[in-house]
Amino acid sequence: QFSRHPFSAPSARPRGALTRMSCRGLLPNGNGIPFWGNITGSPTEQGPTLALVGDTFIDLIIRLSDERLPVWGEDLLSKHPFTIAAGGSALNTAVHAAEVGDRYCCQVQLHSPVGSDSLAQTARSRLKDAGVELFAPATLREEASGSCLVLAGPRDRAFASYRGGVALFRTEDLDAGTLHQAHHVHVAGFYNCTMLGEGLPELLASLRNQGVGVSLCPQFDAHQTWQGLEPLYPHLDYLVVNAVEALSLLQGKTASEAEVDEIGNLESGVAARVGRSFLDKGVKCVVITAGKAGALAIYEEEHSAVAEDKEASKDVPEGEGDPPATPLVLLHQRATDLKVVDATGAGDAFAAGFLQEILHHSSDDLGAGPRQKYLSALRRGCSFGSAAVEVVGASAPLDLGRIRKIADDM
Repeated sequence: QFSRHPFSAPSARPRGALTRMSCRGLLPNGNGIPFWGNITGSPTEQGPTLALVGDTFIDLIIRLSDERLPVWGEDLLSKHPFTIAAGGSALNTAVHAAEVGDRYCCQVQLHSPVGSDSLAQTARSRLKDAGVELFAPATLREEASGSCLVLAGPRDRAFASYRGGVALFRTEDLDAGTLHQAHHVHVAGFYNCTMLGEGLPELLASLRNQGVGVSLCPQFDAHQTWQGLEPLYPHLDYLVVNAVEALSLLQGKTASEAEVDEIGNLESGVAARVGRSFLDKGVKCVVITAGKAGALAIYEEEHSAVAEDKEASKDVPEGEGDPPATPLVLLHQRATDLKVVDATGAGDAFAAGFLQEILHHSSDDLGAGPRQKYLSALRRGCSFGSAAVEVVGASAPLDLGRIRKIADDM
């Protein structure tokens, strides 16, 4: 759900003091638009540049011990203290990609509306701690911060959000010049950035023409119409979706739980049909996260691809009567069975790990075909996502040792 009213919190200091602490002045972008507080931190090592474009929220996290949600007029007690943390799909992915490095070190940018109110300081501090470079348009700095009430249960989560400046974020607010210098641009939280779609197809096409990798994660559509992505599909190297989003985007309505469960059942053929539908729309590779069932990468086989790994993948035949098509390849990474503390942001953590591996293969020119690259990316993504469900908060720091242990157990 989303709210038309901003969330509020007591301010610990005057606005002027807050903005002086968190900003370094106004800096012009490639479009001549000033940016507010460009640099909040810098990586300690060099590496390929990953630019995140999308939403930033401040989350109020409430952990519930059972599946029941409160009803109007009821006071439902929680056994856990409430937590305030930085969130938003783009921010979550940015901090995980920047912090969990080892040999996958990369420079991470976040292009997102982060304002100057008291809530925004939480986001700025988190980005600075992670070493993420922030590009926040000055035109939106006086807008209220996007904020989200997160109800986290043992199996799932629910949200009530106020989008604030996130809903006003436009393509012309972006530093296009800086984005064109990145190695990869990932658009996250598309449906939260309701005005970002205009001009975005042209920008993504320009990025790909200059050799910049492009991916997108839509997030849940609060309006549940699931429209607006058709012009973007031909410009995506990777569409990263969960099972609900994948089916809902194709149906134009929110998928049922029974339909979603079928994606994780590889024998049903649903995942292959969903993948084929997106590939036919122009996406190069479809990546689907499916909770405990793990994650899938679906793409068309290339003639130069390396030999198949029969244990981890299967070539999926087209339906009878279909015109000849390039063989479809479906790769599957199983997830590790873990106790879920907070599932919020697991998909964002997955995206961080997946994109790190993609950038690692590209920058090191390892010579691996798409099959090995995608298998490695799925594995790292699932290890990130699994580690994320064990901590409270979508942007909470992930432990590299724990990620390695999870990957070893897969």
